[in-house]
Amino acid sequence: MIRIDLSALQNRIEKVFPMLHEYQRRRSLATEAKSIGYGGVSIVSRLSGLSRQRLTVGVKELSRPEAVLPELGQRRKSGAGRPSVWKLCPEILEVLN
Repeated sequence: MIRIDLSALQNRIEKVFPMLHEYQRRRSLATEAKSIGYGGVSIVSRLSGLSRQRLTVGVKELSRPEAVLPELGQRRKSGAGRPSVWKLCPEILEVLN
C-alpha cells in the first residue's frame, strides 16, 4: 500500500494551483492522482476542489498521446466559453446610461 503525505500534497496544490490556467491545473492534478493510484482521483479532488469528473478527463488525457494541446497563450478551444456581452447585446452601454 502506498503511503501518501496529504499535507505535502495539499501544500503543493496550494502553492502551484493559483499560477496555472484551467488546462494546466487539470493535467498537473491528474498527474498527482495517477501517481497515487487507486483512490487518487478522489483524494486529489477533495484536496483541490476540482471535480472528480474534470480530474478523470485529465487522467484520460494523460493516457492519450494524441490529446489536443492548446496553443501557447490559448486556454480553451476556439469558440468555447461564454459569448461576449458585446456580441449578445451591442447596445449595452446605451441601455445602461
